[in-house]
Amino acid sequence: MNLSRHDIETLILSDIFNMINEEESQLLEKLLEGDPSIRKLQQEIRKTVEGPVRDYLKEQPTADWAQQALKIAKKQERKIQVSTWIAGVAAMLIIGLLLLKIYYPGRSNLESVALQRNLTPAKNVLLRLPNGETIALDSSSQQFRSKSIDLVTNNNSLHYHSIAEPSPGSASILVPAGKDYKIFLSDGSEIHLNSESELTFPLTFSGNKREIIINGEAYLKVAKKASQPLIVHLPNGTIEVLGTSFNVNTYDTDIYKIALVEGSLKVNTENSNIILKPGEEAVTSKNGLKIIRFDASVTLAWQEGKYYIETQTLTDLTATISRWYGITVVIDSENASKQRFSGILRRDQPIEDFLKGIKITNAIQYEKDTHGVYHIR
Repeated sequence: MNLSRHDIETLILSDIFNMINEEESQLLEKLLEGDPSIRKLQQEIRKTVEGPVRDYLKEQPTADWAQQALKIAKKQERKIQVSTWIAGVAAMLIIGLLLLKIYYPGRSNLESVALQRNLTPAKNVLLRLPNGETIALDSSSQQFRSKSIDLVTNNNSLHYHSIAEPSPGSASILVPAGKDYKIFLSDGSEIHLNSESELTFPLTFSGNKREIIINGEAYLKVAKKASQPLIVHLPNGTIEVLGTSFNVNTYDTDIYKIALVEGSLKVNTENSNIILKPGEEAVTSKNGLKIIRFDASVTLAWQEGKYYIETQTLTDLTATISRWYGITVVIDSENASKQRFSGILRRDQPIEDFLKGIKITNAIQYEKDTHGVYHIR
């Protein structure tokens, strides 16, 4: 069973708020027993949530809204093998918005921060600054200032410039399902984030190294600085870079992939260290680390809005569809779940076009219910 990070976060949050059923509890227990990184994630979420957020949920009217959001996420995720965008949104809203309210109570209108320019945070890229401010970004051209930083958005990308000493700590940018986004860091490095991905980074780099954290998938063009290597922290390892271009994918909690396009980089795991050459991809799993050749036209196609499907089961494909289009897909038939597909998903084409195609070639049926959930049988 392949679960996205958002699926696992939702299970952990459900357990913390006593909103988990027996089946989900057993699944979470199995995940915690088998993966140290998930145990670490649980500890981090508990540390963040159980104290101030739980107290806040008990005392404030927002508590009803937050628990309802989580209930909706759980209701849509009854078929646990399907990755849901709503689950990620619930986790993001509960942790992000409530922490913003707790630690910055002086803001009289919490929603005005998260819903800046009348955008819905669940459907837009979110930038969280070190001072706790949350800004919703879109693809239009905008210029605005937030205390110590000037922000410029243009053509689905973000440039920023510090105009004063930034607040200590890191910023983060979260890309929801159905979106992708580029950010240019202070050192000139370019990072293209795929859907359901998160980047944590300092607004300015100091010291003898540059450090960032990536969850999800991203393509990086790293500015060369021999005296200040870039360290990319992944869920189960690190990448050391001097100046290069590469793709990193951590969607699967058990496997992550680093594909090197040009330059050189070092991949560090608990048990091994390797240096990649252009055209090589490092694949890490519980069985260790291996190096394979990769097809750049396939691995990097997501940047052009394409996803190549190569004999994947529908069960495996649902997580990708959910990320790609920002929709929820439920498989109601065991026979349909085992069918295999090959083809191309295009972000600029409606999901119905793809479903109609596989309906004809694979004899499946689908329908969209009143909640916008797609059912396949």
